[in-house]
Amino acid sequence: MPEATAAFRWNVEHYPASWNVCDSLGEAYAKEGEKELAIANYEKSVRLYPGSPPGVQALKSLRGE
Repeated sequence: MPEATAAFRWNVEHYPASWNVCDSLGEAYAKEGEKELAIANYEKSVRLYPGSPPGVQALKSLRGE
């Protein structure tokens, strides 16, 4: 998983306006147990694509809603 997370971080650095790469990095962080980092990346994803179904659902889950 650390290699995947590193690849997603690279993608976010190079494509910061892509909601999808932020969403993927959020998912990777969530799988690693990095809840706050996951939330931050999902929040950015939802800002870039308002109403993003995967992002909104992931945020609800991470926040225990």
